[in-house]
Amino acid sequence: MPQRAFIAVKEIGSPPQMPDPASFRTNVGLVDIGFRWIKGQEEFDRRMSKAENRNRLALEAAQAKYRTAIRDWEARAKAAKAAYDSETERIRASIKKHNDAVEEHRQAVLSGDRAALVKYFNMVHEASSYPEGFEKRTQFRYSTPNRSLAVDFSLPPTDVIPKYDDFVYDKSRDQVKGRPRSEAESQHLYRQLISSIALRTLDEVFKSDAAKKVDSCSFNGHLATVNPATGETIRPCLVSVQCQRTEFEKLVLDRVDPIACVEGLGGVTSKRPLMEEAVTPVTDFNSVQ
Repeated sequence: MPQRAFIAVKEIGSPPQMPDPASFRTNVGLVDIGFRWIKGQEEFDRRMSKAENRNRLALEAAQAKYRTAIRDWEARAKAAKAAYDSETERIRASIKKHNDAVEEHRQAVLSGDRAALVKYFNMVHEASSYPEGFEKRTQFRYSTPNRSLAVDFSLPPTDVIPKYDDFVYDKSRDQVKGRPRSEAESQHLYRQLISSIALRTLDEVFKSDAAKKVDSCSFNGHLATVNPATGETIRPCLVSVQCQRTEFEKLVLDRVDPIACVEGLGGVTSKRPLMEEAVTPVTDFNSVQ
């Protein structure tokens, strides 16, 4: 039941109960019997007649009150039912509209519509879970003639690599000191990270492409940073790779070295990504049409 309609139905409560005539019956109790014994039958009959008349009037009043209450309840129940029917119809129409839009998008994807495919892969990417600090600023372009998808990915900042690789406790100073990670190790770890992101993205593209509309996919990973000489925002490309679906599907990803795998596919990774040393993209994202 729709929430708002449920609340309306809940608020009217149960219908009022019809008064029970038995509750207004005049009963003869021990006091009445004693009254008859003392006052006699004639006085007893008058007493009982008055009691019966009071109870009759009370029952009639209760019945009149019930009729008013039941009419009010029925009016509120009718209004609640109308609200329920209206809300149900609204939700059904909303669901139908949503499902129709989904089906229209599905058919557009199956037909190879460029805009629909870009929207679809954006949805796939948005549904992909990344750790905190990874901003999902990604663009997709699809080339219908080449059946190829191009991905422009904004890489995570370089400080996602921890500065220290170990911590030691200095008992004499009662301090915990970090052991700085070497620059070479930090460079290698970040290269591994961005290479893994590239492979993961390619894997998600090909696996989610049930319609098999993408024969090849290219990935360019850019780092948003600032040019210290000019203060301008720049986006050097730090990893780039392009491959065919048939080639990628042969890979056993859980056994590869990410850097070696990217380079084995003909891709490139920056040798010094922490120094923002750019590479030339394998595919020019802006040229994909």
